[in-house]
Amino acid sequence: QAQKNKDIKIEKSSDLKDIEKFQGLEQATVNRHHFIPFSFDYLKNEFLTFSSDNQVMLFLGKYRDELVSGGIFVFWQGIGFYHHGASSLKYPKAPVSYLMLWEAIREAKNRGCKKFNFWGIAPIDSKFKIQNSKFKQHPWYGLTLFKMGFGGYKKEYVKTQDFPLSKKYWLNYIVERLRKTKRGL
Repeated sequence: QAQKNKDIKIEKSSDLKDIEKFQGLEQATVNRHHFIPFSFDYLKNEFLTFSSDNQVMLFLGKYRDELVSGGIFVFWQGIGFYHHGASSLKYPKAPVSYLMLWEAIREAKNRGCKKFNFWGIAPIDSKFKIQNSKFKQHPWYGLTLFKMGFGGYKKEYVKTQDFPLSKKYWLNYIVERLRKTKRGL
């Protein structure tokens, strides 16, 4: 349906200057979901690193020429990764984010990718748990439903593990545990 809507346009960009547009949209997402974003310098450096080999692309979704959705996608070793995403709630009925993600999947396919990694969903064991009220309280509930709407399957990897090199590590560990608890994760 989004492809038929003449008010929705998706732009692809490899231009570093467009990261500023994405970051402005990301701030709206941060304000809505209360998470700690990556810094602008981090996004810029990441984009520069991957763009040297044409492995990154920014997608910007517009509704009536107004930016309402954005995503940074990495294409590496036959896999497309949904690396960063941002959106506005100004036009909640317009399926801009769906078309943006669909265009990124198509780009991955055009680049010869065999897999597409949506990069994280809420912990669920089965489709039945989606109806569970505890799952609906998870901060990633809406994001998970959005990603699951494209089909595919859940695949879990070994979680990142820390290897403490000094006693200072434990201060960081405590701070990260508190942040995780505060975010409800």
